[in-house]
Amino acid sequence: MTDTLQAENRLQHVWSTEAYDALTRPGFLWSVKKGIVQREDVSGIEKVQLGKVFEEPIMKAFASRERINFKQADYAMYHPSVAMASHFDFISEDGSTLYEVKNLGVSQKKHYGEAGGSEIHPRYRAQTLHEAACHRINKVVLVVCFGGETIQHFPMDFQPEEIQDHVEAMARFWATVVTDQQPKDLPEEAIRALYPRSVAANVYANAEVTKACNLLSAYKQQIKLLEEQEAALKQIIYNFMQDKDTLLDLDNSVLATFKSAKDSTKFDMDAFKEAMPEVYERFLKVVSGSRRFLLK
Repeated sequence: MTDTLQAENRLQHVWSTEAYDALTRPGFLWSVKKGIVQREDVSGIEKVQLGKVFEEPIMKAFASRERINFKQADYAMYHPSVAMASHFDFISEDGSTLYEVKNLGVSQKKHYGEAGGSEIHPRYRAQTLHEAACHRINKVVLVVCFGGETIQHFPMDFQPEEIQDHVEAMARFWATVVTDQQPKDLPEEAIRALYPRSVAANVYANAEVTKACNLLSAYKQQIKLLEEQEAALKQIIYNFMQDKDTLLDLDNSVLATFKSAKDSTKFDMDAFKEAMPEVYERFLKVVSGSRRFLLK
């Protein structure tokens, strides 16, 4: 297992899987690198685990079809001058080309061009460009299995100026981390973590914030209207389905399901308080009130 899985090491670099976040939502990644918020742990999700299992079979099938030789690249490499790092999947036998393998749903094909072209999802373009920069290599091929049905490849041949631009972008982001420069797009959870308690003070809105409040008010009214329409449409469907759990169209395709969830157990706090009030009192603790946002 490589050191990319060690949390303390991940905080010290921008990894290839984080490159897109650094470019598109730096506030989120900044708050992760500063230890303010925790990235969701998806390692236990079956879909993610299966994606890892299928990497090698997908690569073997692709290599057999294309008549190429490859080897494992289960290691990490670091950029020599910027806090960038990457883990890799496979590399050609001559060491000239990296292969990044993905197992994606068929619905993701809309983000990709023709097989053999270079039109791919921006997230994976940023990832493969990051890998090229860390490995000091220009060619990276994205090999994708869509929906378990077809394997397509998308070769990237990055120009030196593209790689340099990416390195500079990562350097600019990392500078905000080491100098504590808070980005303007910090996520709500980071704001709440940094400023858990409000103070009795006024702050005057600038033009950008005033516009944001006005737009938010308009959007909330639209959301309320849509929620009312949603409830009315659901009522029609619920009344039609009654106790049936699956709704079919005339061609037998599933339109909706209305199934019972599995039974579960729940601790009855009120009954416990009534039966053992003294014990209940012993386990009470004061919890700081969270900040509540209200649009006036």
